[in-house]
Amino acid sequence: MCYNLILTLSISIHQLKRQNIMNIKKSMAFIFIALLCVSISACSWIPLYNYTLKDRPKYVNNHTNQNKTTYDGSIKVVSYNIKHSKKMDKAIKLIKEHEKLADADIIFLQEMTPDGIIQIAHALNYNFVYYPAILHPQLKKDFGNAIVSKWPLSDDYKIILPPITHKSRQRIAIGATVKINNKTINVFSLHMGIFIRPDERKNMVDLIINSVDETCQYSIIGGDFNSFTKKDRKNITESFARLDYQHATPDIGWTYKQWYFFNRKAPLDHIFAKNMHVVQSGKIEDRSPDRINSG
Repeated sequence: MCYNLILTLSISIHQLKRQNIMNIKKSMAFIFIALLCVSISACSWIPLYNYTLKDRPKYVNNHTNQNKTTYDGSIKVVSYNIKHSKKMDKAIKLIKEHEKLADADIIFLQEMTPDGIIQIAHALNYNFVYYPAILHPQLKKDFGNAIVSKWPLSDDYKIILPPITHKSRQRIAIGATVKINNKTINVFSLHMGIFIRPDERKNMVDLIINSVDETCQYSIIGGDFNSFTKKDRKNITESFARLDYQHATPDIGWTYKQWYFFNRKAPLDHIFAKNMHVVQSGKIEDRSPDRINSG
């Protein structure tokens, strides 16, 4: 049984501004683990397809909440892996009604399909940017990461995470900029692979951190790191710490439990912040679509 984790993060900063854009295009998907295949010929299947262009496909809406947002001195950030974008109604209800999630400023989403991201952004009346990483062979839909925000998003882009091969499922991080009282915040939603070496996971973190605009004072990086081992988590936190990032969710415990890993519990999801004061962080344990972290 999957446990949902919501990473929530309350961060003290200065005030917000906005901007605009709109664009809609296409994306892709992924296969997790094939435990049993009985009669592949009877299955409807499409080959794995990685979207290797850095600027597309993408889906963007940046025209909501104009002149309607207010800043009270803190920002609530949520990271939510909604498995295969299923049970979206339940996920939306949780985000809108849970006291620790309602009125979140920024939400990092993973495992999103186009219909899933449009549904959640419409329900919240939030802006979004969504880059598919792949065309999912089972779902037959674009599949990737998104950032959803009550504040306008700008300067979005996709980072293709190493190792890069044509035979494996591509993983990505996506970045965007949020304006806060004439200050910029770089924000990133990422989803790393599972069966990769700790040094490869460290290289992914370094690539993301190095992509942050050096002129930007604030940044928030969060999502599904798939950090099953202690060495994974050590490498990740040390990489962030070297560049003065604070681990905003260090004490929330496990964020994932799954039967095909013998019910092993592991902290896979994290949020890191730079030049911000973490007011509160935690997780929401809920057997909804997947995992939620917040800070």
